[in-house]
Amino acid sequence: MRSQGKGAEVPRAFEASVSQRRHRPAAQALPRHPEAGRRVDVVGFERFASIEAGWRALAGLQDRPVLYQSFDWCHPWVKACAGIGRPLDVRVVTVREEGRLVLVWPLALSRLGPIRILHALGEPATQYCDLLVEPGACGGDYVDLAWDRIAAMPDVDLVHLRNVREGSGLDLLRRICLRKFQRSADAAPYLRLGSCEAGSVGDGPRDRSSRSRNALRRHRKQLARLGPVTFEVVDPCDHRMAAREALALKRAWLETRGTLSAGYAHPANEPAIEDLAEAGRFAVTRLRVGAATAAIEIGLVEAGHYYSLIQSYDQAFAAHAPGRLLIWQFIEENPFGIETMDFLPPSLPHKIEWTDASVPVREFAVPLTSRGRLALPALRRLKGGLKRLHAALPLPLRRRLLRLAGAMD
Repeated sequence: MRSQGKGAEVPRAFEASVSQRRHRPAAQALPRHPEAGRRVDVVGFERFASIEAGWRALAGLQDRPVLYQSFDWCHPWVKACAGIGRPLDVRVVTVREEGRLVLVWPLALSRLGPIRILHALGEPATQYCDLLVEPGACGGDYVDLAWDRIAAMPDVDLVHLRNVREGSGLDLLRRICLRKFQRSADAAPYLRLGSCEAGSVGDGPRDRSSRSRNALRRHRKQLARLGPVTFEVVDPCDHRMAAREALALKRAWLETRGTLSAGYAHPANEPAIEDLAEAGRFAVTRLRVGAATAAIEIGLVEAGHYYSLIQSYDQAFAAHAPGRLLIWQFIEENPFGIETMDFLPPSLPHKIEWTDASVPVREFAVPLTSRGRLALPALRRLKGGLKRLHAALPLPLRRRLLRLAGAMD
């Protein structure tokens, strides 16, 4: 197998508070504005783009990966939702200190029947809930001010924060500690490529067994009987077409298994992904067998931290594990010079086979009204119950329901 393309080295970004300071100059405070004092605001859909410059500047000061709270992620989603006739009720909470942006918390309001729920902007595609806050001693004060503004919103029954990663800026949120529902929802597996040696993978903790490596080599030889097997970095000019192909393969895989994915099922997902691809934001690799695509991996690199966003493979090659082979080759080649590969939550077998390392993610639900308090236990049971019910249905019925849901969208 051969590799095409090699990216430049970029600094480690996962253990951010230490490594980011090691690899780049200390964050400088933004220029001060003559306006004095602190001001909290909620930016809606109409003014969303007006804070772009300050939003980007604040993102540049962060000492941890914050892809899902960046303007580059949120704007395509807002634009895509508007484009399909479903404009979001955007609630970007901001705090200014003497005129400069010191906090941006991208949120949106949705309804589930009569219940009005405030959640991360970009749900259900957004994988981590977080916020951007200016580093320094005042961070906790800024977050508390933002929370006070949220708690005062008269039209919010429940605040739902999904996949809050340990080390998030939300760790500074002190006001809700005594009245929050919290559970350890899952974990986000990750791999530090800097610790990998040729022919092995792991975060250091886990190396693949000889048996496992031999199985992958056997799969690769079997694929080679069908045609030349090549690993390639896809040219940015072809990212849009690659994204369309990856999404089509993913849809076919989900339909074959009758599996429900709220993110992929959302009608705004595909135009938002294509917008990101067109802007050249992705890092795309492909495993080919002859001229055919066997598997595609689409991710996004942020300061050396790679988010594994979409993994797809052609089911015609499923017997030879093309997705696993692509990840194996990606890790060995490390074509983008990344230091951390984030598999994102949930923690599933096809992710944890590569590493023992993970970051805990938690879920918070905070009722703000009596209606929210009454709804919370029912919503918790409903979410788990629907998943179990769907999984228990016969495969043909699950497929029929998925097609019906797609037609309704």
